[in-house]
Amino acid sequence: MKEEITKSEELLKDGKRHLKYGVGFGVLSLGAVAVFGALACPLCVVAVPGFIASGVIKMKQSKDVKKIKDQLA
Repeated sequence: MKEEITKSEELLKDGKRHLKYGVGFGVLSLGAVAVFGALACPLCVVAVPGFIASGVIKMKQSKDVKKIKDQLA
């Protein structure tokens, strides 16, 4: 039997995934700086904060959707 995924669960899952991507890109760019001694690539400078912020926003939206759903029930 397939479980129904609610909007809040989907947002929470996406938020966690985006946080993981942000941390992964951050570690990758930090490793590149340590190994090559070069500055971080511009993509990493933009992608890391973008993914982390997106993850935090999606997780916040997940809590808001769940709170509204609970109030209506």
